[in-house]
Amino acid sequence: MRGGWTIGMAAMLTIVVGGGLVGSVEEAGAIPAFARKYEVNCNVCHAPVPRLNPYGERFMENGYQLPGTEDGGIIGKKKLGDLTINDVGNFVGFRVRGQSTFRVADYSATGSASVGSAVVGKPHDKAEFIRPDFLSMFVAGTVYKNIGFYVDLDSIESLNGGNLFTNRMFLTFNNIGSQLGAKNWAHIRVGRFDPSSFSSFPLLRTQLDVIFSDMALINNGGPVGAPIPFQAAPILNRFDLTSFAHVHKFYGLYNHNGFPISPFLPSGYNGFGDGIEIHGRPFGDWFFYQAGVINGSGENFRLVPAMGDTNRMKDAYGMIRFDFARADYFSASLSGFGYFGNNNLILPLGPGQLAQVSQRQVGVSAYIRYKMIDLHAAYSFDKISNLPVLPPGFFDDTASGYSVALDVRATEQLLLSTRYDFLDGGGVQNQTVQNFIPATVPILLPLTTIQRTTTSVVGVQLKYYIRPNMAVMIRNDFNVLGSQGGVMPERNLRNFFTLGFDLIF
Repeated sequence: MRGGWTIGMAAMLTIVVGGGLVGSVEEAGAIPAFARKYEVNCNVCHAPVPRLNPYGERFMENGYQLPGTEDGGIIGKKKLGDLTINDVGNFVGFRVRGQSTFRVADYSATGSASVGSAVVGKPHDKAEFIRPDFLSMFVAGTVYKNIGFYVDLDSIESLNGGNLFTNRMFLTFNNIGSQLGAKNWAHIRVGRFDPSSFSSFPLLRTQLDVIFSDMALINNGGPVGAPIPFQAAPILNRFDLTSFAHVHKFYGLYNHNGFPISPFLPSGYNGFGDGIEIHGRPFGDWFFYQAGVINGSGENFRLVPAMGDTNRMKDAYGMIRFDFARADYFSASLSGFGYFGNNNLILPLGPGQLAQVSQRQVGVSAYIRYKMIDLHAAYSFDKISNLPVLPPGFFDDTASGYSVALDVRATEQLLLSTRYDFLDGGGVQNQTVQNFIPATVPILLPLTTIQRTTTSVVGVQLKYYIRPNMAVMIRNDFNVLGSQGGVMPERNLRNFFTLGFDLIF
C-alpha cells in the first residue's frame, strides 16, 4: 500500500510540474501589508513566502524599517499617529489556511476515548474534508522613528476550538546608540515572540507547514480532555508533522500547570515566550548576535491559551550567526544557539511526587541559496538536568533531532519542496497512567501511553503560487521506517496526504 501511494504521489508531481513549466507567468498583483506600505512586490523580502531572503531578514532585524534606515526612508511610509482609514491596509494583514487530508495508518487503538473505555481512537484509514482551519490576523509597523510593533492573533480549530489567541505581541526599540554612530549595533524586543526567528532555519518560515497532532488527554475518571494536573497523559493518534530539529523531543514531562508536553511540539528556543532580548550587527553585515531571557519553556500556550507564566525561574538563550554572502544569486548563513532552561519542566515520579528538572538545548542551522535552489538544515541536541535518583532504564536524559529541507523554484509560480526529519526521542522509557471505571468499587485499568522511540519522516510538497500572496499545494508525508504495527503512531504512520491553500492579504 505504501509503495502505491509513493508512486502515485511522484506521478502527480510530475504531471503538475510539467503543466507549470509550460504555463505562463502572471505579473504580480495585490500584495499584503508591508508590501502595500512600501509599494513593493512581496518577493523583495521573500524567497518566496513564507521564506525570507537576506533583504527580508535585515528588514525584520531593523524593526520593520527598510534596511539601513531609521524610519522607513520612502515617501509612501506613514507613522501610526498619522494613520487614516485609507491607510489601515498598510498595517493590517490576514492569513487563511485550510487543508483536506487523507491519511493511511495501521496502528492499533492506543488509549481511552471515554471514562470506562479501554481504548481511544480507531485506525485512521480515512479521508477528512475540513473547512479552512487556520486564520491569522497580524498588525505590524512603526509607531515612531525606531519604534516598531508586531501583533498576531491566531485561530486554530484543532487546538483551541476556533478562539483567537496570541502567538506574538511585542515592541521593538531599534538602533540603540545610533546618535553615537552605533547604528544597527543593538535592537531590543520586549513582549511575546519566537526567539528562533533570526536563526538560519526559523521554524515559522518553513515551506512545509506544521500539521497538528490528533491527541486525547486521559485522566483518572474526569471528562475526556479535562486534564487533572500531573495525572493526565497525551494519547497520540497522530503526532505533529513538523520539523523535528525544532521540537521538544522528550516523553513524560509536564509544564508547571500540570499539562503534558508533546515531544513533537516546538518549545524552548524554537517556541514562543514572554521576555526581553537584544540583537544586532556591531561588526557589519557578516555577523549577528542575539541574547535574551524568557519564561520557562514548559509553558504550552498553544495547547492552553492564556494560562500565564507558572515558572518563576526564567530561561536564558543566546545565538550567533555568520552571513557569508549577499550576492544577487547566492547567499549562505550559519548560526548556533544555546538555550538554558532553569527548573522549567516537571517530571512526575508517583502520587504527589514531582521533580523540577531543567531542559538545556544547543543547536546549529544553516542555509545555502543559489539562484532558484534553497537548501536549509538544522540539528539540535537536548539534555535534561537536575534529575533525582531514578531506577535504571526509567528515563533517558538526552535527545536529538535534525531536519534537512530543499526548495526548488521550478518557475516563478511553481515551488517544489521536500524535507527529511529525524527524531531520537528521550524521556520516560515507558509511562503508564491509570484510568478507572466509576463504580461502587473502582476498577483500575493500567494503560501504557508513552514509549520512547525514534521517528523518521519525509515530506514532499508542490506549491503553486497563483499570485505572490496566494498559493495552493499538494503534500505527502510518509514514514521512512515503514509500517510496524502495534500501538505507537510514531512508527505506524504510512502516508499523510494533504491538499491545501494559503492566502495572505
